[in-house]
This record gives sequence, structure tokens and C-alpha cells, in this order.
Amino acid sequence: MRCSDSELYQYLLQFVQALKYESYLECDLIEFLLQRAINNQKIGHQLFWLLRYLSLTWLLLSLRTTSQTRAVCASFCPSVLIIGAPVFPWQILTNSAA
Repeated sequence: MRCSDSELYQYLLQFVQALKYESYLECDLIEFLLQRAINNQKIGHQLFWLLRYLSLTWLLLSLRTTSQTRAVCASFCPSVLIIGAPVFPWQILTNSAA
């Protein structure tokens, strides 16, 4: 069964999230998404931004628990850092601008 572009667009976020569980860069899911993105500009645009956002999110989630990240965040704005609480860049920028 082939899904339409509108159906794929609805489930694109879930497909992109499933990519983090893929062991290899060359897999059927990636090939499928790239082929559909090439054939449909709307899907390609959405895929680009989802990949960009999720890769940044995964990076931030992996870094926020390290002591080095906490030290860097504390040096920029000590009032933002609460031990054990997640620190996000937009919190630092918002609080340091005030």
C-alpha cells in the first residue's frame, strides 16, 4: 500500500523520530523519506526543518546533563542554573537580556 503525500505529511514527525533508532544511515526509511522529499517540495521543506530541530534537540538533551555544560551555562548567567534542572539556551538568553 502506498500512502499519499498528505498522509505522509501528517506522519512525518513520527517517521523522523523513528530515525534515531536506525542503526545505519543507509536504510529503507531514510531512502523512502528522501525520495518523497525530492518529489514533493512541501514534504522536503518539512523534513528539512524537522531534522534540523530534532538534531538540535537531541544534542541539547545529551549535553544538558554534563557538568561541563552546567559550568558553561553558570558562567553566562548564574541565576538561571538550578542544580538538577534542565537548562535551555533560550532561558539563558531571556534571563540575561533582562
